[in-house]
Order: sequence, then C-alpha cells, then structure tokens
Amino acid sequence: MTQLHCIPASMWGWNYGIETSQGTARIELKVMKDEGEIILPDESYTITHPMLSGEWVLKQDREDSIVAQARKPNPLRRKLELTCGTQKLVLQAVSPFRREFQIRQSNQVLGRIRPDSFSSRQATIEVNAPLDLKVQLFMFWLTVMLWRQGAS
Repeated sequence: MTQLHCIPASMWGWNYGIETSQGTARIELKVMKDEGEIILPDESYTITHPMLSGEWVLKQDREDSIVAQARKPNPLRRKLELTCGTQKLVLQAVSPFRREFQIRQSNQVLGRIRPDSFSSRQATIEVNAPLDLKVQLFMFWLTVMLWRQGAS
C-alpha cells in the first residue's frame, strides 16, 4: 500500500505539497478556473478544462501528450470517470455528506482520498494497487477541485 500525505501550501489557498518517493510534488489550482498543474521534481503536467464541459485533460508539458482524462457524467454528483491509457477508473464521493473519495476499478476499491480529520485541510491518499503517481496526483487534484467547489 502506498500512502501520500498532502499538506496545504497556505492557510487560505487550495494548492498542496505532497511528499512522494520522487521528492516533493505540488498540485496547483488556478484562481477562478477549474484548471491547474501537477509539478514533480523532474516533470510537470497541465490540467485543462474546456469551458462549460464536464471534462478535464492531464497533459505532459514537454510533449503535450495526453496522460489521462476525466469526465463528470452528472453535474449534480461528485463522481468522475477517468481514462488513463487502457485503464478505466472511477473517483467517487463515499457519501453526499463526507469529503472522502474512493478510487475504484470496476467493482474493486483500489484506494481512497480523505481529509486527515473532520475540520482539517490536510489529506491522505491511500492506494492498494499499482497506480501511476501522476494519476494518483491527478485524482487528488480533482478531489481538491471538488472540495473547493463545495466550499464556495
């Protein structure tokens, strides 16, 4: 099982630092937009979101190649369907009243993303299956984006 601890970069913002085996990674959300970046020590990725769409695309900056895509099938639910190469994943809130999200493939739970406590903005990513680090960080970025939408 891999476990990543996510620490807010500031008291008021929605950017995070995450300690990984590759060093410190950062996720950043753009102000007033559902777009952002994932920055690893050796590479960076851009997350784009065409206006009025329920889709997000993770692209590697250097190559401008698509790494993963996420789609929100229903704007009223906190559920996203992800495509990462041939892998199909689902990121879904555990309940309408909690901030915890599950990572699933078919009916199997692969992991979860959860706040460390009820009032904390610190979070933990736990994954029980081999899942690429950039995909885990993309799912965390999507989770933080949904948390930010729920807070406003």
